Amino acid sequence: MPDEQTVVKHNAALPARESLADNIAAILLRRNMLDINTLQKARAGAQADGKRLEQFLVDQEIVSDTDMTLVLAEYLAIPPMTLDHFIPDSQLLELIPQAACKKLLAIPIAKIGKMLTVAVGDPFNIIALDEIQTMTGLQVVPVMVTEREVKE
Repeated sequence: MPDEQTVVKHNAALPARESLADNIAAILLRRNMLDINTLQKARAGAQADGKRLEQFLVDQEIVSDTDMTLVLAEYLAIPPMTLDHFIPDSQLLELIPQAACKKLLAIPIAKIGKMLTVAVGDPFNIIALDEIQTMTGLQVVPVMVTEREVKE
């Protein structure tokens, strides 16, 4: 068994994990959605407000909610979509009560076999996805939409 010094030395050699904010920032910079100066100011503002970077950027209208949805979709490898011309299927809406859809920021989009595709406004809310799976007995497949679209 390695001694404590060996473990500490080994862990120090591991690359530091990038945070969610670092990954989001890298995508935003790569897509030229903001510059490094704006990013640095936004990081400071988000920290001062106690908000996640992506929420701060949208709240301050530095990045649109649609663009942020695309960035988060890329980061999480979840397909994005828009609900602009979407008309919910009444049978699917029976699977998840309207109150639950509002609370969970989720709308059922399609059902194929035992799989239910659900548009989610907050992809980090794993509890909501689990709740939908428990409620419906179906495997939930998320797609990203803006939080605004789910609320409308």
